[in-house]
Amino acid sequence: MKSIKFLISAAMLSAILVLISCGGGGVGSSSPGEVTKAAITNLADENFSDVVKVYVTKKGEDLTEEEQAKVMAFMPTAKAEIDKNGGLKEVQIIEEKIAEDGNTATVKSKMIYGNGNESKSDTTRLMKVNGSWRIRIN
Repeated sequence: MKSIKFLISAAMLSAILVLISCGGGGVGSSSPGEVTKAAITNLADENFSDVVKVYVTKKGEDLTEEEQAKVMAFMPTAKAEIDKNGGLKEVQIIEEKIAEDGNTATVKSKMIYGNGNESKSDTTRLMKVNGSWRIRIN
């Protein structure tokens, strides 16, 4: 009986870890496009603290608390723009370019709003920090 409970627990834990690693994007995601898409989706869902977590400085360092506050300050305005257009329906990755050295990337994306309108395409610059893609603040 104990071994059955252990096997069920182990199977559930494995399933949870797979879902966490494959879902949501964000820090640790396998592609720059996934990180970009996750950041935009988190912005639309008002998960501002999750958005800030993927940002780094030009040197690849985590943002200071002051820098995080500055980034967070513009997020309600960006969220309001999304809401004004009927919410976020989809994020389309138009182009993903990873540099030859594999440490930097650019992602061109656009948002499709709930009302059918599209945003202008936007280019996001990313860099690999400790094996994870992060959005670089210019």
